[in-house]
Amino acid sequence: MSGSPANNTYLWLGGISAVIIVALAGVLFGQMRFIAQQNHQLMIENQRIEIQLDQLKTRFDMHGAQVVAKLDSGLPLVSAADYRTLNIQDELKGPIMGALIRQLKDDRFFVKLNGLTGLAAMAPDLGRREIFAPMVVPAVIPTLKDERLRVWGMSVLNQYQRHAAAAAPMVLETCDATRWIRVTSSIKDARIMDPQCDYMPLLIRHIEQSEDDWKITLVRLQHGFTDEEVLQAYEGALEQASNEKLKRRYSGIVRYLKNQPPTGSAPPPPRSVESYIEED
Repeated sequence: MSGSPANNTYLWLGGISAVIIVALAGVLFGQMRFIAQQNHQLMIENQRIEIQLDQLKTRFDMHGAQVVAKLDSGLPLVSAADYRTLNIQDELKGPIMGALIRQLKDDRFFVKLNGLTGLAAMAPDLGRREIFAPMVVPAVIPTLKDERLRVWGMSVLNQYQRHAAAAAPMVLETCDATRWIRVTSSIKDARIMDPQCDYMPLLIRHIEQSEDDWKITLVRLQHGFTDEEVLQAYEGALEQASNEKLKRRYSGIVRYLKNQPPTGSAPPPPRSVESYIEED
């Protein structure tokens, strides 16, 4: 006797469910096998990439060592490496800059020059100036004393701006005081490095050593600096004057400056600076 319709339905549904479960299990097994294969391939690819990175690092290390060795032999950076690619190879910058700094300690002039030109070419990014400044700035400062190296030393120091504050006194001290353009340029550079730097000694030296007529020097100082600074500079020059002629000139200029009305007030009486000098 056949089962009831209800039992047949249950049997039919049970069979269908079993088939579905088997099918799903097959699909799941296939997916798991596919994922396992993908993971295996990914692991192999990762291992290959790691090997390539190790090889690349080894080549970089070898290249960096070769560049440093060439620099230590005294060669310029442009001969030791393609410096145009150094911005990409950031990991080489530290050792290379260290080698360039060692060049600055070499007794040979051309090697020092190579070091400065190399450091100028290795201009650090804005965010890295603070990192490299403690190493670079103290090494460059002594080169300012050599007029042949000074322009390149300034080129390096100007890149570090306020991080080169320690160099400001030497920038002013080593400036050629005979030429107005050099005086103003050095003061500008030094004030960028250290806004509080004392440039008064340089102004006094310029008064004493200017290659221009003393009247031109006075007018330029009055246009370039405050009344107080100009007066202070001429008072300093008066204290250091080496002969009576200079003492008389500086004394007259000091009296002339002291008798000038404050800026923006009524114009002074028509009396020339020469008249103050001639009083002595």
